[in-house]
Amino acid sequence: MPAPAAEMPARRTGEVIVDDRLATVLATVPGGHAGARTQYRQLLDLLGRTPPEFALPPAALDRLTALEKTVSAEERAQLVRALSPSLRHPGLILRLAAQSPLVAAAAIEAARLDDWQWAALATELPLAARGYLRNRAELGPRVRVVLGRMGIAELGLPAPAASALGDASPVSAPPSPDPGDGIGAIVRRIEAFRRSRKAGTLQFGGGAATSETDDLRLPLSDDEVETVAPAISAIRFASDARGHIVTADAPHAAMLVGFILGRPTGPGPVLTDPDTARAIRQRRPIHGGRLDLAGAVAIAGPWRIDAAPRFAAQGGRFLGYQGVLRRPLPDAASEAEGVADRLAQLLHELRTPVNAIQGFAELIQQQLFGPTPHQYRSLAASIAADSAAVLAGFEEIDRLVRFETGSGEVVGGHSDLAQVIERLLAQLEPGLARRDVRLTFDATGPAPVQVAASEAERMLWRVLALLGSAALPGETLALELAATRDSIGLVIALPQGLVEQDDTALFSVQPQPDAGAGSLGFLGGGFALRLARAEARSAGGSLLRDGSRLILRLPGLTPSAVAHSPAQTVPSVSSGGS
Repeated sequence: MPAPAAEMPARRTGEVIVDDRLATVLATVPGGHAGARTQYRQLLDLLGRTPPEFALPPAALDRLTALEKTVSAEERAQLVRALSPSLRHPGLILRLAAQSPLVAAAAIEAARLDDWQWAALATELPLAARGYLRNRAELGPRVRVVLGRMGIAELGLPAPAASALGDASPVSAPPSPDPGDGIGAIVRRIEAFRRSRKAGTLQFGGGAATSETDDLRLPLSDDEVETVAPAISAIRFASDARGHIVTADAPHAAMLVGFILGRPTGPGPVLTDPDTARAIRQRRPIHGGRLDLAGAVAIAGPWRIDAAPRFAAQGGRFLGYQGVLRRPLPDAASEAEGVADRLAQLLHELRTPVNAIQGFAELIQQQLFGPTPHQYRSLAASIAADSAAVLAGFEEIDRLVRFETGSGEVVGGHSDLAQVIERLLAQLEPGLARRDVRLTFDATGPAPVQVAASEAERMLWRVLALLGSAALPGETLALELAATRDSIGLVIALPQGLVEQDDTALFSVQPQPDAGAGSLGFLGGGFALRLARAEARSAGGSLLRDGSRLILRLPGLTPSAVAHSPAQTVPSVSSGGS
């Protein structure tokens, strides 16, 4: 049998001290149960004393796994508890905490970590082990906050009165009631617990604590954020000549040490982009390399790497890399595209039931299931129409989000804006006439713009329908075309009801009932204007509010597409709109 871990020799080679105690233990084949127990204790001692920034050797972990089949859980718990001063490696503690309750409780009790290490390890522990951790008396406020946010609290009955303890002192003996009064003592303790809970005071571990600090609650409080370890955004590290990370900033060193840099594909917890992998192979500096880690939640995900190669002062031998890992800044474009994709998926899920409702309503309306009373057919027709309006609204929402996030298709093509306006006014005129509302427009010639006719109609329909429905009876709104060197603008007088609104209210997305001519849908006029503005921007133009006027500007086909007098120019917009 090898000597105990504390007595194992260390060889001195030149100026480097080689600790071969672990190799000595692993080279020994344990004989029988006693040998397995001794070797298990030696491995725990050696691995527990390993500095946290170093990874545990896989060979030693494999030997522990093999020995655990021979050494019972009770014996392992005794050995772990006996080696309390040397159990300081978070990785070993986490491994022991995942075993049987006896071993897990012994590991949490015997471990010697500082407050930051416990706080970092708490989220990785199994649920039962977190409860054992909550029982440690010397926990700092940082760990208690982390456990509280996870809902881990030690709720217990109030300590029994001295009469229930017989002659034993409350300090020297457990709270074990006298046999003759056992049930009564327990009942009284339960009642005391209920009263204290109702009063807002709970007993935790035999001591009084207010519910403001130790009760179970959701992690929504903001007054304790500063006591929790901040989210990690950068980690300094160093690697050896083979690319293995040998040291890193605490407390995340245990999660990184042992990872291999420079692997662009294939299995492994570290993947780098081809350029970074090539630079590592050629031992060149790395600037802004991309790297993806798989592992604990605190380090998993994308990183940027900046590192410089290290060489020996004598001989120029390559020693490895030294640098820093940084979390990449969020990409606004990709984030916006992700929002648009998620919304598109949500709308797709919503369309399915609406389509089904519309389909069944049409079947009833057309009497495909058999003769149907006219009253039911009328209701079915109304349901089908409402379903169609909802589906159209879904399409408009998807369109707005894609245009505002920059992921929508650019509106292109060409058309005559004057002809489009005349066609739309002809469609709106019957409905507007019933309310004695007029939209006047005098075209003096063609107005070619770089927007397809169908897109221009959709855009202008929203604007004109809103203005017509918002106009008061008897109100007249004038539309004028005006040209600049490279664009054509449409200037529209706002109805009196909209002039009083500010820009925010004018372009706000507030669902409201539709009134008057033109269909704006259930999303309201503000949504219609906002979508028209997004479509205009996609085409290279704009939709702005200038005082009592609304100005739609679209790119023209030629520098002077329309012959207008000098007075007919698009006015400058000082307010900038919304």
